[in-house]
Amino acid sequence: LAGMDGQRAAASADDPDLRAAASVQTNGVRTMIVNYHAGASRDVIADIEFSGLRPGKKRLACYRIDGGSRREGPPPALQPVEVRTVDTADTFRMHGYCPANSVIWICLEDVHAEEADSKR
Repeated sequence: LAGMDGQRAAASADDPDLRAAASVQTNGVRTMIVNYHAGASRDVIADIEFSGLRPGKKRLACYRIDGGSRREGPPPALQPVEVRTVDTADTFRMHGYCPANSVIWICLEDVHAEEADSKR
C-alpha cells in the first residue's frame, strides 16, 4: 500500500467481485484491483480505463499477488508480470488479468523524453 501514496482518485469496478482504488502521483497514476469473493471467487479479465492523463509516452507496469506468489522465508521484492511503454491520449484503456483471490497493482507513469530516447 505504500506505493499508493499521492492524491486519491476515483475508481470503480462493474464486476461485483472486484474492488478498486486509485491514486494520482506527480508522474502518473496507480491503481489497485482486488478480486475476492467469500463464496467462490473466479478469474476475471477486467476492462480498465484511465482518464485525465497527460498525453504522451508512459511506462506501464503490472504487478500481481496471488497464490503463485507464495514463498518461504522473507518476502522478496515484488516483480512486475508485465512492463511496456505505451503512448496515451488523455484516456487509456487496457485489459488486466485478475485471477481469483488476487491483488493487481498497475502503475502508469510518465516517460521523460531523454528516457524514451535511450530505449530506442
